[in-house]
Amino acid sequence: MREKLVREIMIPLAEYATVGPEASLGEALAALDAAKAGPGGNRHLSVLVMDQAGAVRGKLSPFSFLKALEPAYLDPDKFTAMRDWGFGSEFIDRMLRDQGMFEAPLDHLCAKAARRTVGDILEKQDERQVIDAATALAVAVHMFVMDRPDHLLVSEGGRVVGILRLCDVFTEVCAAIRACSAR
Repeated sequence: MREKLVREIMIPLAEYATVGPEASLGEALAALDAAKAGPGGNRHLSVLVMDQAGAVRGKLSPFSFLKALEPAYLDPDKFTAMRDWGFGSEFIDRMLRDQGMFEAPLDHLCAKAARRTVGDILEKQDERQVIDAATALAVAVHMFVMDRPDHLLVSEGGRVVGILRLCDVFTEVCAAIRACSAR
């Protein structure tokens, strides 16, 4: 059986929701809704952020939208450092409650978040989350297992050309296991 390549199961960049860094979160959600209504329909939950030259600057994941509800979450080093220093989740949760985080109703928090720009909450892409389109799917599986991303950017000739999602790789692996079991 021939090894599948990343390019065979990636989602092409043209089918993915994209916005510029100056877009509001509301505009990013509108782009996501439009992409879901397109040919691939409901294929993704993230929005890619593109610069003026058409290069990918980062992405907005579902977690990005949730973190936008509270500005303290936009400083990831704050909570990572606390965990690194040995503070447990219970202590951090109590501290957050004591500081009044999330005391406002959800609609109030969402109204504030809707005024944020994409650039305010952009998740920068990690270089380890880029894979060449001609790479064998087995290598992609290894990358997902080792780094646990929800997607990999797919590049060809130094430019991002698509997205390889964990759920799509999982579907391919399941199909391969079923095929082997049927033999």
